[in-house]
Amino acid sequence: VTTGNEDDPDGPTPPIEELNVTLTVNKKITNTPEDGEAYKLGETIEYEITVTNDGNVTYTNVVVKDEDTGLNETIATLAVGATETFTTSHVVTEEDILAGSYTNTVTAKGDPINGETPEGSDSVTTGNEDDPDGPTPPIEDKKGHLTITKETTSKAAAEDGKYVLGETITYKITVENDGNLTITNIVVKDDLTNDEWTIESLEPGDSKVFETSYVVAEADILAGEVLNVATATGTSPDPDEPEVPVEPGEDPEPTGLRKDMTVDSENVSVKYDGQAHTVTATSNVDDATIEYSTDGGSTWSTTAPELTDVDVTNFSVRATRVGYETVQKDGFTLEVTPRDITLTSATGSKWHDGAPLRIPTVTVSGDGFVDGEGATYNVTGSQTNVGSSANTFTYTLKSNTKAKNYNIKVVNGTLTVLAELEPNAPQAGYLGNQLGECFE
Repeated sequence: VTTGNEDDPDGPTPPIEELNVTLTVNKKITNTPEDGEAYKLGETIEYEITVTNDGNVTYTNVVVKDEDTGLNETIATLAVGATETFTTSHVVTEEDILAGSYTNTVTAKGDPINGETPEGSDSVTTGNEDDPDGPTPPIEDKKGHLTITKETTSKAAAEDGKYVLGETITYKITVENDGNLTITNIVVKDDLTNDEWTIESLEPGDSKVFETSYVVAEADILAGEVLNVATATGTSPDPDEPEVPVEPGEDPEPTGLRKDMTVDSENVSVKYDGQAHTVTATSNVDDATIEYSTDGGSTWSTTAPELTDVDVTNFSVRATRVGYETVQKDGFTLEVTPRDITLTSATGSKWHDGAPLRIPTVTVSGDGFVDGEGATYNVTGSQTNVGSSANTFTYTLKSNTKAKNYNIKVVNGTLTVLAELEPNAPQAGYLGNQLGECFE
């Protein structure tokens, strides 16, 4: 008896089914992204692959390959209706992100049977809404981006944390690729310090650190802070946005006034000499502005007080400069004191002869008059009779001579007339200065 014999004496016999070498391959994603929305650079996409013998004969040496993931397995024997399951995975790359999706194909192929080869394949694409196994998660969007952070690594010397004029601030500049594309030809600039650095290439997640420093200037003190901004430029592989967006790094540091400036002056006391006298204040800061006040600090001038004539000026001094706390010192004195002078008329004597004794001489002693200054004298003292009297006089200061500049003491000399001796009596001589010796 032969199956499928239409002419069998006992009637037609049923046939045997035809050879069927169908091999079904199914590949599906079995995990979801970490954020539940899209696979990010470096995340793993996991797959499950099933190979099913949907034919009617056993297959041998079925080779299952996924070249992208490196899967390469062989099923020695796959019976009718049997299924073998495999797992594999793929790590998301920049190429996937630039492409916008990732498609993966798996193939299975067995030994030929009667000239027919059992084989099949299946592909799965991320972000496919129409995938037979259901919508697949997408690959994240392209994002070329750099972020710069600027950090102060120094500490201000002042307790209030403010940097002062001339103080050095040190910085650490970190350039981070916080996007998902490798950035090339990066140029980092620090506008404050004028430093510039280059980075040939920076992969996602990588960073580069630079160091720089800056000395606080007057403009920073006036501004109240040092604002340091670092920027960068770079090239992204994204053809839609080749100029990479950069978030600059800012680090403002407060500034304050230095408190180490000093000011001092001299106390001057001189005797009147007809010359102008002044004072000189000094500061430990060479280019500080020195000012003087003679009214208790209400008004200030860079001109130092000056005195020629006898007087007293009380004054204060202060020093100012951008970047320094103004300092003031009080209680200084500029004084010109008067000259002490004694005017003395002459003293003399003679024998009585009936004529008045007059000596019109006045001598100046003590500090004396300043050159070019002085007085005229009118000596009025006179003695005719026997006896003594003061050699009185008056004086008048010259027009260029001020009385306030002198302490003048007047001393009158004495005029003495002696009684006439008897004829032929021995002469005792004059008492005191001879007349001719009293004039200078």
